[in-house]
Amino acid sequence: MIRVVNNTESTDIYVVGDIVDDRWKGWTWGEDLDTYPSDIRSLLDSANGKNVNVYINSGGGDLFAGIAISNMLKRHNASTKAIVDGLAGSSASIIAFGCDSIEIPENAYLMIHKPSCFCVGDAEDFKKMADALDTLQEGILNTYMTKANEGIEANIVNEMINAETWLTGKKAKEYFKVDTVKKDVVIDNKVGNYILNYTKIPDSIKKSIENNNDIEDIELKNKEIDIALYL
Repeated sequence: MIRVVNNTESTDIYVVGDIVDDRWKGWTWGEDLDTYPSDIRSLLDSANGKNVNVYINSGGGDLFAGIAISNMLKRHNASTKAIVDGLAGSSASIIAFGCDSIEIPENAYLMIHKPSCFCVGDAEDFKKMADALDTLQEGILNTYMTKANEGIEANIVNEMINAETWLTGKKAKEYFKVDTVKKDVVIDNKVGNYILNYTKIPDSIKKSIENNNDIEDIELKNKEIDIALYL
């Protein structure tokens, strides 16, 4: 879900939910809480010449959609600032790193991990896909290294990617050029459903999601996938 607030000299864009490729737009059951590159493009076009604040609370999603949005932010003709409201995970972290600066509360989270995908075919198909994923990880690593602190080597960040690393804002500051603020955040269901695919979700996030009675029903997501496969 994206909403925008226009001020005289700046534009505030709020990004929550899953990061999704444009081809899935319109297939959501009920209220659409997802983020699409085409929506960000339109908002940035309308913010021509204005500084942009991008408020992020998302567990991530489609890598290519995240890269596309990140590159749009890099090309914007004014200052861009990512403000992590609760979580910038996976491709949502790529979006954050596409901004000129990143602000994150000390108890909010930044999560980085290896790219993954589905693959069908023979051994050669799987080998090609493995090579493609390695190439994608190189690109992801390069993105993170643009804001790495002095003395933080690429191999250190790459190992963090391999391990699915969850960094609080306070911890992220040790590795990356981020600005931390003292603020208590609560992570709710608006981060989307991709977060449920991760293996090392911190207990504080699990409890926040479990305690929220409005969490989206995963069965609805499965129905969307079934329809897409049928078509």
